[in-house]
Amino acid sequence: MRFWRTWLWAAGFWTGPWTWIAAGIARVAATSSQ
Repeated sequence: MRFWRTWLWAAGFWTGPWTWIAAGIARVAATSSQ
């Protein structure tokens, strides 16, 4: 399972910070909607 986590981290790293920003916004939106 650690392989997938590393792969996702590498993918996010290579795609740039926009992926993490979008993920953070989505997480905040999901948390605030509850």
